[in-house]
Amino acid sequence: MDKNTAKEQVVRAGRELVAKRLVARTWGNVSCRCDEHMFVITPSGIGYERLTPDLIVAVDTRDGSYQGDVAPSSEYKMHTAIYSARPDVGFIIHTHQTYATCIGLADLERLAPTPEETKRLGGSIGIAEYAFPGTNKLKENVKKEIAVRGGVVLMKRHGAIAVGDTSDKAFGRANLLEEVAKRAMPGIVYAADEPAATASRPSGGNGHCGAEAEDHIAPYAAAIFARHADVSQILLLNSPSTVAVMDRRRAIPALIDDYAFIVGTDAKVVDPIPEKAAAALSSRSAVFVRGLGALCCAAELSDAEAVMMLVEKNVMALRAAEQYGKIKAIPYWERLLLRQVYVSKYSKKK
Repeated sequence: MDKNTAKEQVVRAGRELVAKRLVARTWGNVSCRCDEHMFVITPSGIGYERLTPDLIVAVDTRDGSYQGDVAPSSEYKMHTAIYSARPDVGFIIHTHQTYATCIGLADLERLAPTPEETKRLGGSIGIAEYAFPGTNKLKENVKKEIAVRGGVVLMKRHGAIAVGDTSDKAFGRANLLEEVAKRAMPGIVYAADEPAATASRPSGGNGHCGAEAEDHIAPYAAAIFARHADVSQILLLNSPSTVAVMDRRRAIPALIDDYAFIVGTDAKVVDPIPEKAAAALSSRSAVFVRGLGALCCAAELSDAEAVMMLVEKNVMALRAAEQYGKIKAIPYWERLLLRQVYVSKYSKKK
């Protein structure tokens, strides 16, 4: 395929990923094979809505080198390994889709695609063991699975890979995988499309939110704005999964890596006292308040929405893990490293 055509396909695919809620912000990545020795891939740290063909990066499959001043996605080595292992693959989508991510760390045996679905998926569903994002270990874990599987591989605590000879085939497999995973999690429903309440920092910049916060979260907003100068937007999430996981817990740890990145190593569960909620946000972007829900905080609305999505996905993963008796958070030091990498490298990128 002509390189410019491939770049245009990647741009379109990136926007489709966001539209179908398979990724958000700069999560995930997309690539398209040009020829035997080259593919093009989404760049590192640039939001899909800002993508243009000249920002898509060309990578050589022989040595992993790339052209231009824009860095490729941090997972470009994984794409290189897949193209090298699978000559039949022409398009790769790495998603952070909700249900597939949740079931991937709960119980793969619960997935029950029909024979027709298995055929459409390109074969059985694989699962790659967890490794730190962007590392050679993760690349090798995915390569090991994709070399012997068909069209989809779950990545524990991280997301999924869908491949195909065309963009349409890869997208079809990613969407079907989400349907199969959702079916395996009865009673656990994603419900973070709209916040239950919102608050915005007043234009004057002080901690008194007044009419800019809805009544039942106004005291919390005032306390948070007064204590955290970097917070200007607060969204309340009180979905069934969020409410369910607060019982008998002092904190909600990161079971998935993008929660550790953006929310923190964990999020505290506190009694309904505004000052306690504000204090619990230290080094975190969300706090669970008993009887209220999760307060998701950020400097900008789009960032607060991303926090809300990740809180919901992590609590869904926790509920699925509880249901199957396999609750296990990411080891603390890895969670801490993930958070530090995000704060130092990615938090200013969208």
